[in-house]
This record gives sequence, structure tokens and C-alpha cells, in this order.
Amino acid sequence: MLLKILAARTLPVDEAALVRILACTDNVALEQWAEAALTATAMDEVFKE
Repeated sequence: MLLKILAARTLPVDEAALVRILACTDNVALEQWAEAALTATAMDEVFKE
């Protein structure tokens, strides 16, 4: 779902971000990233803690 949100928002996902997302098995982190992606204007905002 996170990748779909990022694509819909036209946020560019570089290879490092893609690897990080695909390797993540923590559902809480994935949900937090997805929520951040809804309003982020850049990828660094998605992974901001």
C-alpha cells in the first residue's frame, strides 16, 4: 500500500528507499510511513522519525 500511495503522490522512490520498504517486516513502521506519505512533499519526510 505504501508504494501505491507514493506513486499516487508522485513522490520519487530511489533504490535505497525501495529496498528499505520491501525489506521492512515491521507493520507498525510500514503504517507510520504510509501515514507520513499521505502528506509528505519529499521522501525524507516519509522516513522521518
